[in-house]
Amino acid sequence: MQSKNKNREIVALIGASGNLGQALKRNLEEFDFEVLSIFRPESPNAEFFCIPYQTIITSGIKPNLIINASNFYSPSASVENINRMHDSIVGVAKSIANANAEWRVPVVSFSSYFQFAPLNSKPWSMYSQLKDEAFALLAESSTSLKQNHWDFMLYDTYGGIYRGKFLDKLSDIIRFSGAMDATLGEQEINLTHIEDIARNVASLLRMYFDRSLTSSTRRFQIKHPITYTLKSLACLAEVTLGRRLPINWGVIPYREKEVFKLWEVDLPIFEGFTHKYELNEYFASLKN
Repeated sequence: MQSKNKNREIVALIGASGNLGQALKRNLEEFDFEVLSIFRPESPNAEFFCIPYQTIITSGIKPNLIINASNFYSPSASVENINRMHDSIVGVAKSIANANAEWRVPVVSFSSYFQFAPLNSKPWSMYSQLKDEAFALLAESSTSLKQNHWDFMLYDTYGGIYRGKFLDKLSDIIRFSGAMDATLGEQEINLTHIEDIARNVASLLRMYFDRSLTSSTRRFQIKHPITYTLKSLACLAEVTLGRRLPINWGVIPYREKEVFKLWEVDLPIFEGFTHKYELNEYFASLKN
């Protein structure tokens, strides 16, 4: 099979059906990339797919870049969810390394803030431990192949697919009325809109190809200038909407591990990152 347009750079996008993956696909196409959407083998009508721990099938098309947006997290410790986390994180990273031994192209990946927990709290979770393993696999592979590897560390995101997080539930009571239970709301959270992440990453990649920039393995953090507690986030929504929200604070107990103060991460900030979406505008849009 041939590429649709020989003049466009081809991106193999793993995790194309996920929250970040969908946003990346839209923005990459806007920046004139051809996107091969890579799905799980069992996905219906999948033309291109990734077999965890094995390889990536692209029907003979060689990409110019691989983006790993594959991810899965579940608080449930069921065997099925644990296996899926392993497959979606470490299994996919291994497949990328195997496929790239032939393709020899740059790789983009995404890390989690929880990978950078203080030493006395590591590993923060099985999820963060698997993400560390996946990063190490991709970094080692890219170094051995002398290919660029960019990794972007994310705090938390909003927009896109409903994930049942605090902001999602807060959005529900704004749009559909009803009440919600919550902890005391002292946890800190730093939020960036998923479209802002995708747009800035796609723009950086376009600049890389257009200007033939050089790099290596580089890690950046994507962080909004404003950090909120959950309670101050709800307060912002109330101020924006001009009404009180029915939140039952303190009904839900804190989990064993919570972030009450964001720890410092020793990574450079993504220089030139622009935030088009702001939370007050997001809340205002929900009442319409």
